[in-house]
Amino acid sequence: MLAAVIALLMAAIIAAGLAFLPRLFGLELPWPVSFAHTLVRGKSDGEPAAQAPVKKITQVPQTISLKWEPVPNAVTYEFLLLEGNKISPDKVILRQTLYTNGTFLNRRHHHYPNDAGILSKAHWVVRGLDYRGNPLQEFSSPRSITEEIFDSPTVLISGELDKMSDAPLYPSYAWIPRDDTFRYEVEVWQQGGADAKTGDVRKAVYQIEGAAILDPAPFRQPGSYFWRVRPFTKNSLPEDGWSAPQFFTVNPSETVRVAALGDSITHGGSLAAPPCYRMYTFMDYCPVPVKNLGRAGDTTEDLVNRFQEDVLPFFPEILLIMGGINDLRLGSKADAVIENLALLEKATWKKGIIPVFVTILPINPLRMASFPNIEPVANGWQQELTKVNEWIKTREYFVDVSSPDLIDEMGWLRESYSADGLHPDANAKKHMGEAIGNYLKKRLSLHK
Repeated sequence: MLAAVIALLMAAIIAAGLAFLPRLFGLELPWPVSFAHTLVRGKSDGEPAAQAPVKKITQVPQTISLKWEPVPNAVTYEFLLLEGNKISPDKVILRQTLYTNGTFLNRRHHHYPNDAGILSKAHWVVRGLDYRGNPLQEFSSPRSITEEIFDSPTVLISGELDKMSDAPLYPSYAWIPRDDTFRYEVEVWQQGGADAKTGDVRKAVYQIEGAAILDPAPFRQPGSYFWRVRPFTKNSLPEDGWSAPQFFTVNPSETVRVAALGDSITHGGSLAAPPCYRMYTFMDYCPVPVKNLGRAGDTTEDLVNRFQEDVLPFFPEILLIMGGINDLRLGSKADAVIENLALLEKATWKKGIIPVFVTILPINPLRMASFPNIEPVANGWQQELTKVNEWIKTREYFVDVSSPDLIDEMGWLRESYSADGLHPDANAKKHMGEAIGNYLKKRLSLHK
């Protein structure tokens, strides 16, 4: 008996170590795998594995909420609810194509059967799909539906703002949408404010009908913050409660050595993911910490206008300057872009900050044309981009992030590195982050 208890404890310790190692090395498991369940269930050679007991559902819930780890470069997810734990066409209760890394199942919408016995044995699997609907990997291991959240009156938060050591200047918030919700209300709070009871102060309230929002307000003041969201019904009545809070931190200016000023390429995100997912920011792959001062949609004129208020409060030693593609794709000429970049260069030197320019990655007009919400690309953009990059390469400090791996024979951004032809995906951000980090370490002797 004592030996069995010791063996069980050792298995749990090993399992905890295995589950921790991927995060220790900055890796993300693609699916919610339970190492402990796998190890403890195992038996000696020749002995059959015992089946885990099935949890019984005595009362069928009205709703079931669940989410999974985001998959790199996934534009959508294919979700299957299964009768049992075998992936088979005749066992599929529900199939969904989703744009978020989670789903909200509602019995009123016939998402699952009104049968406690069937539901007790039901499992779910999921896999990421690319922009063409092709699988990026095999389905995840089946997971029991009994492990998920039943009858939640609120919303599950997604995104990884809480996993970032320093929040972007303009944070974004994301959650798993509900199909019985008309709109959402988002609150953002700063901890340690004027509230006599909690010490917190509410900074902002936003109303939105989607499942994510980019905060239009910059977070320049160091401190701890959190945000939460609650759903409203079609009758404009709030549900029972707020989501759990997601906390994030803004570091003090004295800890910022390198900052990056730019547009959405700097800010982060991709076709189907807002900037609150780490894998879509180049900072997540950069071996040198970089403060994210990006803002989606900015032109180089916007960067010039933001320099005083958005850069100087952090007073970095080095400023990465990354912008220009929004100007060029909408018809601006290279000379106008270069003039704005030169103004930024002059302003940074004047304040004792070293400007490091980053070359502009090209776009893929053919992919962009597939999306009606993306403006048509101006003629001659490619020639103008070449002129700007040639100027950047004459500066004292610059990083060339272009690579034959990223750029095709047309001189466009390869489809495999951008689902919408404009925003680099996770694999392209990895290339950018590593190139920038290596440059900062070698050229400017920066290390963690």
